[in-house]
Amino acid sequence: MSLIAHSEKTAGLRRRFLERVVGPALALASARSPTVAQTFRVAGCVIRVEYAGRALAERLGRAFSHAALSGDATPDLVIHAWDSASNALPPPAHSLPVQDAADLVEGGEESGLLAGFVSKEETLNLIDLERGHAYFWLPSLDAMPGWVPAAPFRRILQWFLATRNVHLVHGAAIGRPAGALLVTARGGSGKSSTALAAAAHGLSYLGDDYVAISEGTPPELHCLYNSAKLTDASLARQSFYRAFVRERDVGDRLKSVLFMAEAMPEVIIPAAPLIGIAVPVIDHAGRTRFERLDARGAFLALAPSSMLHVSLQGGPQLMRALRHLVGTAPCYRLMLGREPAEIADAIAAFVDGRGA
Repeated sequence: MSLIAHSEKTAGLRRRFLERVVGPALALASARSPTVAQTFRVAGCVIRVEYAGRALAERLGRAFSHAALSGDATPDLVIHAWDSASNALPPPAHSLPVQDAADLVEGGEESGLLAGFVSKEETLNLIDLERGHAYFWLPSLDAMPGWVPAAPFRRILQWFLATRNVHLVHGAAIGRPAGALLVTARGGSGKSSTALAAAAHGLSYLGDDYVAISEGTPPELHCLYNSAKLTDASLARQSFYRAFVRERDVGDRLKSVLFMAEAMPEVIIPAAPLIGIAVPVIDHAGRTRFERLDARGAFLALAPSSMLHVSLQGGPQLMRALRHLVGTAPCYRLMLGREPAEIADAIAAFVDGRGA
């Protein structure tokens, strides 16, 4: 097929897919399961989620319970969510040829429509930015990986918030309402256990794995999800959290998922100014301490994992935002000691002193 013919064939593919496949599938799911709505606010934006079924709402809604709104606030975005197994429906894209499925995701921008299939979790993510509606489908509640209820609608929220100059990054955020640290590095570096140790000893919590950052002077951190994840070894050292485990993650690093709105709601804050970026390094030989780190080192810790974890599209915009972030915020290497209480004390002293 020539490039011109291929372009003509794929023009409007996402709009046709939304109107002819996604719309009818959602209507059937809504007819078979009661619609359960949840409204929450993050980074100044009001998001309404309409779930096809109570079980889906309970599994995916926990992560946003800290930011729930009551009343009739006008949403900036409405997300429609359903699964196939609960509603005896085929996958929405079951009838698409392989090439059309690829074009649906990889095609250029189409009237504010973005789409993505996430193969590891088998989810469909589609957003209509012009109309303020998004669509999230997964095959089955029972087969859902633990990271999905820990961070629901991650791609959709990334796409939407980016239009408001707010960016999702891979990292934890802890501190005080007057200022918080972004703790970022690849998985297994200790950022989750550091965040939960700090929260257990009185610091404020804005996120464990993903946080939102709005551009500004200074940038501002926003709590998006109240979920947190701990390995079995970290859970053994911080056994207080064991009673609040609700999900089990999958993969090379099996983790337990808990929700801070249930475990420790008083430490959650919606937002705080960014006072620094910390890259954790496990160093059990010494006491916890902060060492200055150049912007390049912080960028190499922040950018690859953020691009891998949250970005399907909009990569260049996210890269520019991350470069600006490490260029404006002081950066540190956070050398982690062994004891959670000692780690928390060192971070509290740093935050309250506004820097090392």
